[in-house]
Amino acid sequence: MLSLFHPVVREWWLASFGSAEEGLFTPAQRQAVPLIKQGRNALICSPTGSGKTLSAFISIISQLFSLAERGELAESVYCLYISPLKSLANDIHRNLERPLQEMAALAGERGMAIQEIRHSIRHGDISARERARMLKRTPHILNTTPESLAILLSSPRFREKLKTVRWVIVDEIHSLAASKRGVHLSLSLERLEELKTDLGPKSGEKRSSSPPEETAGESFIRIGCSATVEPLQEVADFLAGGFRPVEVVDCRFCRHLDLRLVSPVPDLISASQEELSDGLYQLLHRHIQSHKSTLIFANSRNGAERLLQNLRQRFPGFYDGKNSACHHGSMGKDGRQETESRLKQGRLRVVCTSTSLELGIDMPHIGLVLQIGSPKSVAALLQRFGRGGHSLNQTVKGRIVALEWEDLLEGAVMLQRAKEGLVERVHIPQNAIDALCQHLLGMSLERDWHVDEVLALVRRSYCYRSLTRGELMAAVLYLSSAHPQMRERRIYAKIGYDPATQRIFRLGGGSRMIYYTSS
Repeated sequence: MLSLFHPVVREWWLASFGSAEEGLFTPAQRQAVPLIKQGRNALICSPTGSGKTLSAFISIISQLFSLAERGELAESVYCLYISPLKSLANDIHRNLERPLQEMAALAGERGMAIQEIRHSIRHGDISARERARMLKRTPHILNTTPESLAILLSSPRFREKLKTVRWVIVDEIHSLAASKRGVHLSLSLERLEELKTDLGPKSGEKRSSSPPEETAGESFIRIGCSATVEPLQEVADFLAGGFRPVEVVDCRFCRHLDLRLVSPVPDLISASQEELSDGLYQLLHRHIQSHKSTLIFANSRNGAERLLQNLRQRFPGFYDGKNSACHHGSMGKDGRQETESRLKQGRLRVVCTSTSLELGIDMPHIGLVLQIGSPKSVAALLQRFGRGGHSLNQTVKGRIVALEWEDLLEGAVMLQRAKEGLVERVHIPQNAIDALCQHLLGMSLERDWHVDEVLALVRRSYCYRSLTRGELMAAVLYLSSAHPQMRERRIYAKIGYDPATQRIFRLGGGSRMIYYTSS
């Protein structure tokens, strides 16, 4: 395994993990690293804290070091890391900072002249100034979200920076595959493939009728990561597309679990609301005080804020702005990032959240995770409880706090299934016309397209492999406002379509702004 790494990366790995109790490599790393080195698509499924993300990144970083040593790194993107959450993208960015700095220092000590390997974040929290800076000092590793990637693909200047992409990592892929966000991402990846391999026809030419797998051009490697995904093969096919081969790294195993179902009162059915509320906050206070740091999940943003407010009001001597905080997607960028930073440093006794801290974020000081009410799925339960004991040799400690009798039933079943490692099946949406319409608008901003080439591109996505020409044309005619009744109702065209040549093209006006605000 170590022989697969660049000498600097190998030295850093030995210094960082040479004394680790679980050995130099976790099971996920032993299987995934060689596959990525060989240039094969891979879906990595392994429990939280088992090194999935590092197994995806380390081989990529090693190969980037080889390019940097030869002075071959250009001002463009080589690796895309796609996260479903801004907070997860921010966390990965921070986690990359130290290894890259330490590796650069090792290279300097060895007298190696190596180019700087840059990494940055690109999502809705990033300022216009920072985005403009990326055009001049382009990151080699770009952390982004599905929506930001779709915008970048239609960005006149930045899309050229994506032609060098060699690796795409989709983290927490289960949370994307089951929703329209995943459908949207699958089309973005196919558009990236089109951009990178230059499959599109030259001006005035029509696409070749040869199947896509026979088309010349260098593809990029797709890597998916998840701790809770089922069925594995279908999600792997979603990652790779309809016809590309993909390897499944199945390292699912049971970690040490300490999961329980608790009630704040002896009798949930007959207890009054006041008794239930008093019992809940007394229970929360006892658990928080018996652990260094506690993470509390509510099922809504309002619920998370209410929990924190009541804890501070009922126990003013224990909780204040210095040792407690809230975190959810409606908060401002600075507030969220400050909470994430303090939580990672172990400076917060308790954090109340909704779903924004559910996925992947490394929080080493969390000793206990509390779930208020039913999490509604085993996958969500395992992801949330997985924020505690975030390493292989630690015990995952979590409690479901039942507030209604239904929570008792659901919680008992979910805990049993969680201990058996059984998660719900992911249902991947198929032929979603709304997501297709978004991308048709985005594609029209790039260049003119023939309907046949659009259909070929879209069908490469696993989510649209069975799309018919009629379904595509329905979307095209809608977007081009081809029906007279649409104009009468002031539904105006977003793209142009010429029936004679069957070509789709860009309209002027606010088409680009419509695409940017709807992606």
